[in-house]
Amino acid sequence: MAVDQPKVAIFDGDPVVREVLEILLQAAGYRPQFLGELAGDELSQLLVDFHLLLVTPDLGVERRKVLLEMMSNPTMLTKIPILELLPGDGEQIVRGGSILLWPCSAEELKRTIEATLLAQG
Repeated sequence: MAVDQPKVAIFDGDPVVREVLEILLQAAGYRPQFLGELAGDELSQLLVDFHLLLVTPDLGVERRKVLLEMMSNPTMLTKIPILELLPGDGEQIVRGGSILLWPCSAEELKRTIEATLLAQG
């Protein structure tokens, strides 16, 4: 795997979604890494080497809210773009940043990630 491939941090819950995303991201030239439960203090430190934070559609509403609040906190030292995958058939609460309805095609995912990274850079 090439060193210059952008690293994507992913918060998820469903193993099926995890596997699909891993395949799609690797095929698109990204290096996905799945992250579990984190405390606010360690989140900034952990994300320092990543280029994008991807929040999956199966992440519970409460966990999603806490994660996005931690990321928008002014004390957060690491500032990286966030892409939220939202269920196309469920409630969609957009808190700013980039969104993409899930499920989506590999091309849609790649195009949205590229646009999100360009907008931040």
